[in-house]
Amino acid sequence: MPDAATPPVNLRRVLLVTLGSGGDVHPYIGIGAALRAIGCDVHILLNPHFAPRARAAGLTVHELGTERDYLDAIGDPRLVHVRGGPRFVVEHLVAAHAPAMYHATRDLLRGGDFDACLRHLIAFGAGWAAQQEGVREIVGVLSPLFWFSTRDPGVYGPSGFRPPLWLARLRAPLARLAGRAVLDPPLNRARRDLGLSPIPHAFVRGVTGGDLNLGLWSPAFRAPQADDPPTSRVCGFVWYDGQAAPALAPDLARFLDDGPPPIVFTLGTSVIHHAGDFYDLAARACERLGPGTRAVLLTGSKEPPAAALPGGVCAFAYAPFSALLPRARLVVHHGGIGTTAQCLRAGVPAVIIPFANDEFDTASRAARLGAAVVLRRDRLREASLAEGLRRADTPSLRAAANALRTALTGEDGALVAARYLLAGTDTKQNTNK
Repeated sequence: MPDAATPPVNLRRVLLVTLGSGGDVHPYIGIGAALRAIGCDVHILLNPHFAPRARAAGLTVHELGTERDYLDAIGDPRLVHVRGGPRFVVEHLVAAHAPAMYHATRDLLRGGDFDACLRHLIAFGAGWAAQQEGVREIVGVLSPLFWFSTRDPGVYGPSGFRPPLWLARLRAPLARLAGRAVLDPPLNRARRDLGLSPIPHAFVRGVTGGDLNLGLWSPAFRAPQADDPPTSRVCGFVWYDGQAAPALAPDLARFLDDGPPPIVFTLGTSVIHHAGDFYDLAARACERLGPGTRAVLLTGSKEPPAAALPGGVCAFAYAPFSALLPRARLVVHHGGIGTTAQCLRAGVPAVIIPFANDEFDTASRAARLGAAVVLRRDRLREASLAEGLRRADTPSLRAAANALRTALTGEDGALVAARYLLAGTDTKQNTNK
């Protein structure tokens, strides 16, 4: 693998294409910053909502769509529907925007002399454009669920059921048929509208069929499997908070300094728009734990909570996870892969309440590693949340979380991904070591 300090020889200019919430976009900005540090000319195509963050990282920004597009998508309740979320994402976000992404990507690739295009797994339009232009297509995958392994089967719903290996192998053909019936038609309609031929297994080929497939998670979280895509490489988690040394707001720093570590409640960057009564339950559950319980609610809103908060509980719109979570007692979150990664890095036990999509699988993996307790959203009550907090606040979970923190120490998925981009698909290494 090339040395990080060596200027790139076979890779000069890279186009990154991403979409989704902050948890989807930030890892690609992080990889872009790592590529730029190595010496590449890095361009990124994304929604203008994230343009200032990408420019701050030194990337050349190309905007796609409007900020209103992003806000409408992130605020649509269908995004977190427990069963219909995946279909909504594919039909109304991926396929609907694929033609515009295809044309924008193809225009950039035609005029920019790019050596490679790294895209988010659901940026299908960008992948089709790279294929048409003969540019090397790299697919970045944030969640191991989307490599569809039968050797390490995923969890697809709120029951948390993970099939034994024999059943996973038996159900794989049925899952492929279901995927073709539900997810392929809108993608192939978009392809036909672009004058491209429909393809079988359009969704699976789109998320696993790159010239290089990068798993942007730690091998300590999910190890490489024999049935992963042939050109797959597990890189490690990508840490990106938007600045080299993220700082806490003064009021939050003072709160942390004034007492024991608090419980942190957060719903990431997308589910936060569908919080419902989550933060009310959080405050009341903390009261049930007794006097002296302290908590930080990351609400995503600059407005104060409508209801008065109990003593020891405070609310903030935002805090950088890498600065806050290492000072937490527990973290309660929705199971987004980025939030989960930050909890593991901080060595803090978690209570995970998955809402939709890949969050069920992420939560299940964290629980199997011994670092989390999983609660069902549809059964969440004040008492059940308080009980979940008690179950997570134990020496065994703390020991497991600390062991994972040790395993992740020094992991730099952005740098490893950048090196694999430079090395092409010839390197045999499939972990971040």
